Amino acid sequence: MFYSDYFTKVDATVVRDHLDDLREKTSWIDREYREAYAVAAVEQGIAWQIRINRERRGLRQSDLAKKIGTNQAGVSRIEDPEYGRHSIPQLLKLAQAFDCALIVKLAPYSCLARESNSLSADELYAASFDEEIQGE
Repeated sequence: MFYSDYFTKVDATVVRDHLDDLREKTSWIDREYREAYAVAAVEQGIAWQIRINRERRGLRQSDLAKKIGTNQAGVSRIEDPEYGRHSIPQLLKLAQAFDCALIVKLAPYSCLARESNSLSADELYAASFDEEIQGE
């Protein structure tokens, strides 16, 4: 199955649930607010996810820095939710260091609404390939 086929074969119930999540975001009616939320979700969300994944793997900032070719201060910066200057090449290095995938895609606001309801550490953790294969 091609990647695009996955998104065209979405169950109608899932779409309905996503729309329900979107309808709950009444403040998103304001376009400026909605766009600011989307920017903050990316900038803060990736920073939180990097930190959670580093900590759950038992890595210090200096350990992760060595894996991605930077220093401890560089890792501190990318874990700062206010940083906002993550790059695709940098995120790819992080995904490789964590042995997980990086997915970057444009999405409807209903998907952002659903994601905004799933921000626990467990939901932000990306299991490594080996963890998934071993079923841990």
